[in-house]
Amino acid sequence: MNILIIGSNFGFKVYYRAINSLIQKKKIVICSPNIHKKKKLKKVKMFKCYKEAFQEYNSFDLIICATSPDIQKEVIFFLYKYKKLPKRLLLEKPISNNIDETIQILKKIDNKKTKIFSNFIFSKIKNFKKLKTLIKNKKINKIHYKWNFKQAYFINKQKTWKTNPKLGGGLVYYYLIHVISNIRFLWKLGKNFSKIKFIKKNNLIYSLYMENTFNKTKIIIEINCNANKNLHQIICCNNNLSYKLVNKSSDWTKNFFLYKDKKKISEKSKEKRLDLTKLNLYEGINRYTNSLKNNIISNNQIISYLSKKIYK
Repeated sequence: MNILIIGSNFGFKVYYRAINSLIQKKKIVICSPNIHKKKKLKKVKMFKCYKEAFQEYNSFDLIICATSPDIQKEVIFFLYKYKKLPKRLLLEKPISNNIDETIQILKKIDNKKTKIFSNFIFSKIKNFKKLKTLIKNKKINKIHYKWNFKQAYFINKQKTWKTNPKLGGGLVYYYLIHVISNIRFLWKLGKNFSKIKFIKKNNLIYSLYMENTFNKTKIIIEINCNANKNLHQIICCNNNLSYKLVNKSSDWTKNFFLYKDKKKISEKSKEKRLDLTKLNLYEGINRYTNSLKNNIISNNQIISYLSKKIYK
């Protein structure tokens, strides 16, 4: 496989390491303006710009974008315009500067030849999968998703796209899309939210509260990026039982415990982010189904609806 990784920070630390151990026969190309600062790797071609890579390589089997939304948008337009779309394309979240642009991009590259996927890793965690199995075919009256943490980007008002909704960042685009994806993995979710509330401090959004009722199931979402204690918790319940998936550590992926009616029914999850990324890559390369692409589009359509209500 000819593989192009655009971005040498997360692209090298996570995607290169994952690909290197996952695929035996491959040729890897990494592109970044700061590539000269990186350690040179054996059997890896390095370029300052992805356009330079296409001067030497006509096409790639897999392209991985690990860049900011504005660069990723530029890459996608380039691939589409010059008919360089690969067989497989991994996109980071958020996909572009704004949600309307994201929907347009997804529709533009929605073809049968290009398999699109994204690195949502929570659905690969064993205890997430176990919770999905436990609530399957059960009547659930309420789902309460709470995600509390302290994020320096927001608290320190850092000038980065990650805090700016106009550049694809902010609490909604940068974090809520993960929650939407996780709920849709576990359960159904409608677009119509009856209550949406921001709690602001010094014109900075710290927390978000939302309610959605779909098929008689009440779904409550709370995200707080200025919390004193870390908490990543999902409660699914009805009048007779309650399941709780909870993680109180600073690592958002591992250390999840699963409870049934306050009784622990599983040991903590120990998966590493790199291993979860490997699973996503393996699925995207070898076990791809159209549902992966459809999920990306559906998640972004819901976020598009919410962003227009929240940032109006």
